[in-house]
Amino acid sequence: MPFALPALPRPAVVFLVACIAASCKGDESVAPAPDVCASGGASLTSLAIYQGATVRGADLQCIRLSSAGEYIVIPQMLGTELPYAYQPFLIGDPRVPITGQGASSSFSIRDDAAHTPSAQQHLHTFLRTRESALARTSHMDARVARSADVPRASAYAPTVAPAAHRDFSVLSSLTEPPRFARVSAGLRFGGKNVLLYVDDRSAATYSDAELTSLGTLFDDVLYPVDRDAFGAESDIDGNGRIVVLFTPTVNALVAAADCASSGFATGFFYGFDLASAAPESNRGEIFYAMVPDPGATYSCPHSRSDVATLLPSTFVHEFQHMISYGHHVITRSQAPEDAWLNEGLSHLAEELGALAFEARYPAPAGRARPAQIFPDSAEPFIIGNLINSYRFLRFSEQYTVTSCAPGTFCATPERGGAWLFLRWLADATRDPRLFDKLVHSDLRGTRNVAAVAGKSFGDLFADFATATWADSLIGSPRASTAPTHRFASRNLRQLYSALFEAYGPLGGIPLRYPVEPLQLAAEDRMKSAMRPGSLQTFHVRASGTRAQFALSFTSGTGAPFSPSADAQLSILRIPPR
Repeated sequence: MPFALPALPRPAVVFLVACIAASCKGDESVAPAPDVCASGGASLTSLAIYQGATVRGADLQCIRLSSAGEYIVIPQMLGTELPYAYQPFLIGDPRVPITGQGASSSFSIRDDAAHTPSAQQHLHTFLRTRESALARTSHMDARVARSADVPRASAYAPTVAPAAHRDFSVLSSLTEPPRFARVSAGLRFGGKNVLLYVDDRSAATYSDAELTSLGTLFDDVLYPVDRDAFGAESDIDGNGRIVVLFTPTVNALVAAADCASSGFATGFFYGFDLASAAPESNRGEIFYAMVPDPGATYSCPHSRSDVATLLPSTFVHEFQHMISYGHHVITRSQAPEDAWLNEGLSHLAEELGALAFEARYPAPAGRARPAQIFPDSAEPFIIGNLINSYRFLRFSEQYTVTSCAPGTFCATPERGGAWLFLRWLADATRDPRLFDKLVHSDLRGTRNVAAVAGKSFGDLFADFATATWADSLIGSPRASTAPTHRFASRNLRQLYSALFEAYGPLGGIPLRYPVEPLQLAAEDRMKSAMRPGSLQTFHVRASGTRAQFALSFTSGTGAPFSPSADAQLSILRIPPR
């Protein structure tokens, strides 16, 4: 295998077919529009090979393309006011009717029926939902000891010495109202950035040497990864550091009987500790971590090596949430960052953790096998993003980058899509302070991204959509496509091919590359559907019987999209196949 991977949880990805909004049968009610190209539209007949364009507005009614070419066509609807639901659309030659014959004239939404929220995702949803409500309703405690806007190069000067032993109030249920448990813990590691406390009930779990090793990793490697990228956290308790509390109360958030079906909780940050003056708030920056439990005393069993593998990536993920909450809610007294961007940045923090070890161990160092893409130490930080983004691209019309499934803090494929978009954005802008700027903003969501990048979100998303197909094309130099139509720091085809080699179809990875364009003949017309903030990829091949052919992208009735849909079409000319 090109690189080592952990076992993919079962059940793996299952692909089902479900017809939606009559898109699985002919729709004779949509009449052809033979004169739609008579008075306007967009002419893209002169596009060169690997040259792209984005079409919007009235031009979507008629786009003229050369019949000598082949094209990748990617429709998108970005309207933030659209509901989280499938939006029907028509694509193809506007001069022909929709028929029920052949795959090119009917389409079924593909579904990933095996996806259910994991325990960690359920925990995220619970915490982030309560944090948003808290930001709206609570009066922030005025005693903020430090601003979250302390320059990144400076260090906090502690004003409060850490206690050798102290009590904590720890979330112990995911019910409404939540319950808290009183935990007593001792200080086992005091670094310049991180303090490690261990619950008295688990005091014997770690030796001092093991905690020193883990504390040094957090203090010297992982803490700087987040702080350098996203800026300084708040310091409302005045101790100049963040606290990591190892407690079996985290393990016990998920019953042992549920671990097999939903997984387990590894750790979390809770903004309640920053924004609330309630007795249960610890009034400080705390990351709560699971503990080894080989005897399954508190929940399902976990060895020391399991915890050592899982916790570092959870730490950098949750630390980003801590920094973001401090900036948006504590410093600016605003709402937290939009869920999709907040979660995407935390998954980006995981990749930054991987990059730290990739830089430390250039190939072939640090690898169990020299052919591995990633060093062993980097893989736990990156593998989840690769699997999640694969599933996003495989079902890109179903999962959205810019919003979350109702009742969730984003499904895992949606998180994968957000991570992939931010990875592309960092490569495209080449701005080393991109993530810091996104966190230090008075804006949220797509408006935040557009303001920081200096381009409309529609332009950014159109280029990203093209890059999901055009990156690292096999048989073509990377320079064949425009810089904005590829990923500078990652080779997507290499990464997903390695994923395929490791898991294969039986493990839920059915293709070497997850984007499988739908085939659309130039003289055909198809009805389909997708959610807002998603994308869908088509391969359009002309017959060559005409000098040019027409393509349109309209609502499901054949009428133009309303302005609120923010509909657009990315088109890339490709070599004949």
